[in-house]
Amino acid sequence: MMMTIHFARPFWLIAGGLVCCAVLVLLWINTGRQQKRLTRFASEKMWRQLTANVSKTRRRLKIILVFGAVLACFAALARPQYGERWIDVKQKGIDILIGLDVSRSMLAPDVRPNRLARAKLAIKDFVDRLDGDRVGLLPFAGTSFLMCPLTTDYNAFNESLDAVTPASIPVGGTNIGEVIRKAETILHNESNYKILILVTDGENLQGKALAAAKEAAKQKMTIYTVGVGTKAGELIPDAMNNGGFIKDENGNFIRSRLDEKTLTKIAELTGGIYVPLGSMGQGFTTIYQEKLKLVPKEEHQERKQRQPIERFYWPLALALLLLTIEFLVSGRKASGFMGLPFIKTAGRRIFNHGKLLIVFSVLLFRPPLANGSTADQFFHAGKLDQAEKKYTAELKRQPHNPVVQFNLGDVQYRKKNFAQAKNSFTGALATDDLDLQAKAYYNLGNTEYQLGRTTLKTDPEQTIEHYRQAVKAFEGCLKLRSGDKDAEENLITVKKELEKLKKQQEKKKKKKKDQKEKSPKKNKNNTSKKQKKSQNSDLNKQQKQNNSQQSGTDKGGQQKKDRNGQDKKNEKTKQSPDNDRQKETNKRKNGAGSSPKEQQKNKNGTDTDKKKSKDHDSSRVRSRQAGSAAQQMSKADAKRRKQGKMTRAEAANLLDALKSEEGRLEFIPNNPGKGGQPVQKDW
Repeated sequence: MMMTIHFARPFWLIAGGLVCCAVLVLLWINTGRQQKRLTRFASEKMWRQLTANVSKTRRRLKIILVFGAVLACFAALARPQYGERWIDVKQKGIDILIGLDVSRSMLAPDVRPNRLARAKLAIKDFVDRLDGDRVGLLPFAGTSFLMCPLTTDYNAFNESLDAVTPASIPVGGTNIGEVIRKAETILHNESNYKILILVTDGENLQGKALAAAKEAAKQKMTIYTVGVGTKAGELIPDAMNNGGFIKDENGNFIRSRLDEKTLTKIAELTGGIYVPLGSMGQGFTTIYQEKLKLVPKEEHQERKQRQPIERFYWPLALALLLLTIEFLVSGRKASGFMGLPFIKTAGRRIFNHGKLLIVFSVLLFRPPLANGSTADQFFHAGKLDQAEKKYTAELKRQPHNPVVQFNLGDVQYRKKNFAQAKNSFTGALATDDLDLQAKAYYNLGNTEYQLGRTTLKTDPEQTIEHYRQAVKAFEGCLKLRSGDKDAEENLITVKKELEKLKKQQEKKKKKKKDQKEKSPKKNKNNTSKKQKKSQNSDLNKQQKQNNSQQSGTDKGGQQKKDRNGQDKKNEKTKQSPDNDRQKETNKRKNGAGSSPKEQQKNKNGTDTDKKKSKDHDSSRVRSRQAGSAAQQMSKADAKRRKQGKMTRAEAANLLDALKSEEGRLEFIPNNPGKGGQPVQKDW
């Protein structure tokens, strides 16, 4: 702790010393002139008798006292400080989250020394310009993680930035959509403006970046994009292979290029801008000067800070004391001296009146207060519009005066401008006066309740949120002022209405769910009725067809005999495979002595005969099977056929038919990779 006296503005001490020296010189000159005038006015013996009751010692003492008071005033202007204390520093600024691409493509040397190193240097220069703004670091590649939370400790941020490498992210690639969604979750609970600066080469190899940007725009997050690299691009060095470059799955070298189109679209969708990084990092300068300076700065309490204690009132009190003593000390000798009375000239009277004026001006001095007397008069008179104007004007002069903000909120509340009143009462909470803070919490609770009532019919969910905020405000009031009965009653009332509204909303949601569940059941019943009707009509048609087939059995008796004969032949062929083998051997024996040409003719002839007979037999078998299947089809089969279902045997027959017509079915895997997995772009 600092225990020595320190002057914040020491040049005032030098100025005070110079002024006192100049006054001493003037007094010495003036004293010599007065003596010359006295010698001209009277003889030395005469003027000594006239000034016999004047004490030179007292007059010198009075001069010393005046000079001491002047020096004390200059010492007060120098702002003496003694001791220290800890205070909560409320800094103004905005919240900036920087998403830095650390994928392997950022190692491309088209920007010297490479993209990642150049981006780090530009980010450090950008952070050095910030004053009170909170900044965070979010490195990303195939995934992302928050390496440095939002903070005003820029040294800690720079240390985190230096530690970032492509090895910091275990998953390779570039997933811009994922880092945007991660930034939404980080900035979700921040009341300040949500700003994300993406520093990347723009090659989005994974994820849906534009879709994520649209969702971020709905969450009122602004994205500024900084492009690193060149359009011509450069090969990507392979850290695992010294002097080598990264290749794709086909063995071709990969050239990474700057994708400005994607980065521009992302920025435009969220209300930001796209800028190239530039050789000297001027892209960040453009973003800060054109956009970030225009963003309203928010107050956020960050940390405690040492503050020296001002002691200027000590020299002021000393100056007041010296002037008072000088006023009480007389310049004449004791009254017992027998001499001529002291002559008080006009100059001395003016000097004494000046001293009285100085003393009373010091005694009556008070530090200026936020005086809203005229606004208070308008308020008590019911002239709310004029009172609001006065308070608004006073707030412009003193934007951080909690008393003025509280009074302005009271006027706005009575005018039913509840949204503006909410902002005013919230601003009044930033005060060290606990009583005023409790009153601000109480009025804020009433304001939130009134806001909830305005949206009760149109948006009940918003009303629930306002009621919750009202409950928090009344609880804050009771923490500061536990015996406030009005706050307790209001808290109970708001809680009851909140629970009642929640139950109503739950009932409505249940009704909607029940209605949704009932509607598909009705549709299912209607469809089942239609299916039953269609099935009945199909059964009637099937019965008619069966009757017609039975009537035609008498006419087609001969056909049945032929079919029976054919069936018998087929059965014989199935039952006697040995006969077929014997026939083949006999044929071989008979053709053993024939010429090769004759053998070839015999083979061709037999093959064609076999094919014709097989085709003829298969067509007969299929027609016979189809006819018998149609006759034997039951009601269940008809219903099954109508619904598109097949038995195992029918499915096997269908596959056999497809094989005979189309040949062998081939399966070609899509995008094969190592271990059966698709090849991923991890650069």
